[in-house]
Amino acid sequence: MAAKKKKVKVEEQIVDPKSMEILLYELNKQIDIEDEVTKAEASLKDAKARLHKQNTEAVPTAMAVAEMSKFTMKNGYAVEVKPFVEGKIDKETPGSEEEAYEVMRTYGEDSLIKYTVKLLFGKDEEWRARRFLQVIESGITFYDAPMYGEDGALMLDEDDKVITQTQHETFDAEVSLGVHSASLKAMLKRNFNKEDFPLQTVFGGSAGSKCHIKRPKKSTKS
Repeated sequence: MAAKKKKVKVEEQIVDPKSMEILLYELNKQIDIEDEVTKAEASLKDAKARLHKQNTEAVPTAMAVAEMSKFTMKNGYAVEVKPFVEGKIDKETPGSEEEAYEVMRTYGEDSLIKYTVKLLFGKDEEWRARRFLQVIESGITFYDAPMYGEDGALMLDEDDKVITQTQHETFDAEVSLGVHSASLKAMLKRNFNKEDFPLQTVFGGSAGSKCHIKRPKKSTKS
C-alpha cells in the first residue's frame, strides 16, 4: 500500500505593492545589464579577432609590397613590422598538456617545466603544517621523536638520555606542472623553425610578422 503524501502548509508572504514594484524594476535592470555585458564581451572577442588578422596579415603584406619594415606617419604614429611567434599549452584537452611537456623535454627545454606541490592538511592539523615547514626550512627530511614506555614515561638509556626513534610521515599532496608564459614564449622562439617542431599541432601556435603601432605622445601644453 502506497504511503500517503504529507500535506505541507505553505504560508503566503504578503509584500507591499510598492516594494515589489521597486524589486522587479531592479531585477529587470540587472537582467538588462547582464545582457549588455554578454553582448560587449562578444563584440570585444570579434574585435580582437579582426585586429589580429589586420596586424598579422593585412598590414604586414602591404608593408612587404611597399618594401618597408617601418616608418612614421605624418600624424606621428610610428609603424614597425616585427617577426612574432605565439602559442600556448592546452590544459583543457586530455593528454595535450603532457604532450607539450614531452616535446619540451625532447628539445632540451625541460628545465622550464616547474613543479608545484600542494600539501593538504585537515582543519585540526595546523601543528603538522607548521612542523613540516620547520623540517623543510631546516633541510631535514626526518625528525627524531621521543619514545615512551607502557607506563607513559619517557624511555631513557643507560646514560639517562631520552631514547628517540626516527619518524617518517606521509602527506596528502597535489602536484601540478606549469611553464611561465614568458619562458614559453622564449622557448617557442628558439625552436619554432627547427625541423619537425610541432608549433601548430601541439602548441596551437603560429609564426609570422606583426605590425606594431606606437602612438604619438599627447601634448601636455594647455
